[in-house]
Amino acid sequence: MQFILKIVRSKGYDAIMAALLGAVVGAIIAGILLGLYYLVADVALGLTPQPLISNVLLPGLVLLIVQGHVIVGFGAGLGMFRTSSLGRFLYYGSANSVFRGILGQLVGTLLGMALFNIFLSARGVQEPFLNEQALVFGAIVGVFGFVLSAGALTDWLLWIGGHPTPLHHGAPEGKPEWFRYVSIDVNHKVIGIQYGRRYGGAKRDPAWAYSPAGCECFCWRLAAV
Repeated sequence: MQFILKIVRSKGYDAIMAALLGAVVGAIIAGILLGLYYLVADVALGLTPQPLISNVLLPGLVLLIVQGHVIVGFGAGLGMFRTSSLGRFLYYGSANSVFRGILGQLVGTLLGMALFNIFLSARGVQEPFLNEQALVFGAIVGVFGFVLSAGALTDWLLWIGGHPTPLHHGAPEGKPEWFRYVSIDVNHKVIGIQYGRRYGGAKRDPAWAYSPAGCECFCWRLAAV
């Protein structure tokens, strides 16, 4: 488990994640530009697309946009281009638990579907890849893929292996404070539970808010913030 953690916490892994996000962002931007071009040229102006433009210039522009975002994302993961807005966006956007969790869910879903289809083929059942049973099994595996990739089970798996899991308060090292809100953070669980305990208990019994338990919850909440 520690070997895997060293990989996923390395700059190389950050660079790959940022490059993937860069590819997605570049493809979206290129798609929007293509849509606007065809909308203006074909619909608004009624121009006939020229072969040179449709077959050479536009595909080249799309490739250039996507490659540019991939390069910036890869460099941002390695520590470069972070002074630019695009570099910061690709780095922080790909380093948080939301993006990595969604990516893990996608990989887990496809992997689960593939495994289930292999199982069906072994039994002599021929089904298309997107069959209902495979989709259900893939969705279940995808949930575990999200949780694992987001890092929600990291400490649990380390505990199983007998490894220490020191508690860290605040944002991860080298990350801004807002990064906590899109990543796994034990403080949020603590704050949420203590906040609910204090005000939920006060609703049921106003005296509870001023009891030792209520005051303790309030003090811990202030300390965590």
